[in-house]
Amino acid sequence: MNTLLFIVLTHLSTLLTRLTAEENIRCYDVLDVTKKRIRYTGTVNVTRSGRICQKWRLQTPHVHRKTPRNYPNKDLSENYCRDPDNSGFPWCFTTDPKKKREICGVPDCRAHRAMADVPTDCYTLEYMASISTYQVHYGGNVSHTIRGISCQKWTEQAPNSHDRTPENFPYTGLGDHNYCRDPDMTGYPWCYTSQPGIRWEGCTVPLCSDKKNSGEDATDDEDVEEDMDAEADQEEDGNTEEEDNEETDDSDTVHTDKGETGKDDIDSDTVADVEKGDAGEGNADQGETEG
Repeated sequence: MNTLLFIVLTHLSTLLTRLTAEENIRCYDVLDVTKKRIRYTGTVNVTRSGRICQKWRLQTPHVHRKTPRNYPNKDLSENYCRDPDNSGFPWCFTTDPKKKREICGVPDCRAHRAMADVPTDCYTLEYMASISTYQVHYGGNVSHTIRGISCQKWTEQAPNSHDRTPENFPYTGLGDHNYCRDPDMTGYPWCYTSQPGIRWEGCTVPLCSDKKNSGEDATDDEDVEEDMDAEADQEEDGNTEEEDNEETDDSDTVHTDKGETGKDDIDSDTVADVEKGDAGEGNADQGETEG
């Protein structure tokens, strides 16, 4: 009897290990919240804004010390998103000479495990403290914007070309459909529109009353609606900050670009942890070589 019980427990342990390993391919697991230790073993190799990652062993276009040799236990394979320095989320050095390192669009496994409970008639907000932003949970089939414009399929590139694709943003609800989603943590469901001249817009999905924000207060319905109305007005007038920035410096273009090639949609103040070491990595990296 004891032998049979041992065999059963051994098989269960093996199965659990295998399932955990498979899950870490789809999302990242938080091992220690205090120390910001995570584990991610997947193959996502693009950042949240669509930039291709630089291989960890290379020193171009960016010189760095986060190499496989200095971090032999961090699985710095190819150019896959990882977290060798305990930033608290997967990131990588980019192949864009103007942007050294950036967060990757890999979901937190805690949110991934809750996908079965994603609402379909409204959306909830979960505050992600590690990157100081909100993650939207919505799995419904609303497919039009606040002005009634039909959404473009996430798998299509016309009339709007973009990099918010199911391949670049896996496990965020994108697919061969045009349902409103929020793959890049804008803060509410949105979509690219099917109308030329209007790139993207928020959708008519209400905020659920039973929102879960990990102790943080969610954005009020009225505030979200006002934000979306303001964005719609800016888009309609044709005088958005995006256009002004395109005439001056593409590297500073605001979030409204939604995946236009070479544009940066992540606020540098929001991801200060990711930018640490850009100017003086020598000081930040002292004594960080791991055995």
